[in-house]
Amino acid sequence: MRCSRPPLRKKIIEMSLPSSGSRQARSRFRNAVSAVYDYSAAVAEETCTLLLPAQCLCCSASVSHSDVCTQCDIRLRSRIQEKQYSCNTCFEPALHPHSPQAPCLSCMLFPLGVVTLQSLWSYQHPVEDMIKSWKYGGNEHASRYFAKELSRFIEAQLKGEADLIVSIPSSPSATRGRGYFPLGDMCRVISRNLNCPYFPLALRFPRSHRSQSSLPIADRVRNMAATMTLGSLEIRGKNILLIDDVATTGASIHAASTLLTRAGAREIRAFTLARSPRFQANRLKACLSRQTDETIKTRRGRR
Repeated sequence: MRCSRPPLRKKIIEMSLPSSGSRQARSRFRNAVSAVYDYSAAVAEETCTLLLPAQCLCCSASVSHSDVCTQCDIRLRSRIQEKQYSCNTCFEPALHPHSPQAPCLSCMLFPLGVVTLQSLWSYQHPVEDMIKSWKYGGNEHASRYFAKELSRFIEAQLKGEADLIVSIPSSPSATRGRGYFPLGDMCRVISRNLNCPYFPLALRFPRSHRSQSSLPIADRVRNMAATMTLGSLEIRGKNILLIDDVATTGASIHAASTLLTRAGAREIRAFTLARSPRFQANRLKACLSRQTDETIKTRRGRR
């Protein structure tokens, strides 16, 4: 059974809140209702799992003891792999194919600020549909599956070299609309799997921040650089594991790594569930847009 709990959860909590009382009392009441609902929903989901047959996350076919069926598992195993002549940071095709571990053109023009950026899958069918179901439909089964697969991938790459986990924040409007923070829920499971502390409020957005998904490619770098802020967290000298859901232009990773580096982070390694098939082209487009803005500002300053 596939549950869509977060939208219903938000509605029930809002209906249960008292119309009067202090902000602190309303907050305590909200947390209590949320805890009771989460427990009841978990019991109901476990009961449905026992009574109803499980379904594949991709094709909805019946499965016995796995999250996806055999055919979908074969498709999902076609992960983004490090190629022989790939960039030593983002693992995209390098600028000089005859020079191993050379940087790609986008990393030369638009550095991400991280040691490596690795993605589990390409953002195409069926991964695209699964991620949308998880982010916008509240599919918690997909969340657990993503957390399990990404934990295995990270553990194989890092081998216990991270001190803490930081996630790319969601815009306040998007969190209110969904009723929860899907990336944060997944990172909490990854934190338990890797035995590494997770700080959900390490990075923040103000209320006026616009969602990245609503912006064209050229405006995403500008939007991220202007609004993301660092919370009250001591990260000096620590190795950071930075996690995001989908890498489209690298703007979120770049803005986060810039703040974390300024705060004294020793090393930052980024991981995402998926990346756009046009990731390198999108980065170049965003880079050219940023350089155009800087040129215009320079010319205006000379006048």
